[in-house]
Amino acid sequence: MKKMKKSRELIYISFVMLGLWIIGYGISLIYHKYILINSSESQGYWSQTYDHQSYKLYLKTLDYFARFLVLVSLFLMARVSQMVWKARKVLRDEGESTPSEKKVLLVSLGVYMCYLLLKIIERGFYLNPVQGSSTTDVYMKLTMDVLRYEVLVLQDYILIPQIIAFLIWKPRVSDGLLRSFFTGLWIPSLVQFVYEIIRDPVVYPA
Repeated sequence: MKKMKKSRELIYISFVMLGLWIIGYGISLIYHKYILINSSESQGYWSQTYDHQSYKLYLKTLDYFARFLVLVSLFLMARVSQMVWKARKVLRDEGESTPSEKKVLLVSLGVYMCYLLLKIIERGFYLNPVQGSSTTDVYMKLTMDVLRYEVLVLQDYILIPQIIAFLIWKPRVSDGLLRSFFTGLWIPSLVQFVYEIIRDPVVYPA
């Protein structure tokens, strides 16, 4: 009975959410310079040959430590994915219905495409007064820049597919799972979001 209850809770963790987390952080580890929290320092300051504040070594050490933690997180997410898959298989073998990811994937993809379109339009409005007469090549470069950046921050959108999943699967989702979701994922994401708005205090060189 306890195993069945655990299986019923696990099956409502969306593979789309787990996939975004794994792919997003995987891409960031391979291609992106910053992990978890971006620095507000200018690129010019980071490219200076001298160590103006004598703390770059500490930041690099913290960055390596953060990357190690991300690797651990990726392993844990892969483990959670395996547990969800096994839990759904157990219920299917016993004749129980399991949630479908198709609607979650399609709705999440639609939301993401709409968001990308809005970002491209927003950047286009910003670009037009600066460039004057913008050519097709300029807008294509703008679109590719937006797509490249948004792919690097895919992991920031993990809450969207899980919220969509809860809305679609709402009649079968327990209150305990909702509480675990909000305390385990939503609150840390909110803290990170607030911190990235404030950014780290940096004294820029003259």
